[in-house]
Amino acid sequence: MNIAAILLCAGTSERFGGKTPKQFHMLGEKKLYRYCLDTIMDAKTFSSITLVIGDKQESYLDHHVGIQIVQGGKTRQESVRLALESIQSADFIMILEAVRPFLTKELIYAHLEKIEQGEIAINTCIPATDTINIQKEGKIIAIPERKQFLQGQTPQTFSYHKLHAAHKHTSKTYTDDCGIMLDIGENVSYVLGSSRNIKITTPFDLQLATHLALNS
Repeated sequence: MNIAAILLCAGTSERFGGKTPKQFHMLGEKKLYRYCLDTIMDAKTFSSITLVIGDKQESYLDHHVGIQIVQGGKTRQESVRLALESIQSADFIMILEAVRPFLTKELIYAHLEKIEQGEIAINTCIPATDTINIQKEGKIIAIPERKQFLQGQTPQTFSYHKLHAAHKHTSKTYTDDCGIMLDIGENVSYVLGSSRNIKITTPFDLQLATHLALNS
C-alpha cells in the first residue's frame, strides 16, 4: 500500500502573534513542527513526506533529507491541493498538522487499520466535553445533546484519487478535508484521538505544550 503524508506547516499565525510563525517556535530543545515530523518519520509507514510551508518560511526550516518541500497557498484548502498535485503516486494520503506536537505512532497505525478495513475517508475525533450552544443574531436558540458532537483533530486519511479529484472539481470553500469528502457523497469514519493531541493556536497553548513535554 502506497501511503503518502502531507504535513501542513504553512500557517501565518495571525492569532498567535509575533514575527515568527508558531510552528517554528521552540518547544523544549527543538522547533514545534519537528515533533510531528519526527513522529511521521519514525512511523516508517509513508512512501513520501511532503512538508507544506508558507511564503518566505524556508529559512525557518531545519535541514531534512528525503522530505519534499512545497510552497503552500493562501488557505488550508489551497495548500492541500498544491501538495496533492506535487505527489507523483499514492493510494492513500494522510494529512497532518505541524502544530499538533503530540501526534503518536499509535494514532497513525490506527488510521492504517481503518484503511485495511476498507475505509477511504478517516478522521480523528474526540468526544465534545463542553455543552454546545447554537446562536442566532446574538441569542441562544438551541442547546443540542452533547453526545452527538465530536471535536475533530488530525491526522485525516483519504483515498488519494478521491480527494485529489474532489479538490480539482470543487468551487466551494472548505476548512476541513472531511467536509469535501462528505459533499461528494463519501462516508467518513473516525478513530478516537486524544485530549493530549492538542493544536497550538495561542501563546497559552504553547505554554501548555511545554508543560506537557516536560512532564511526559
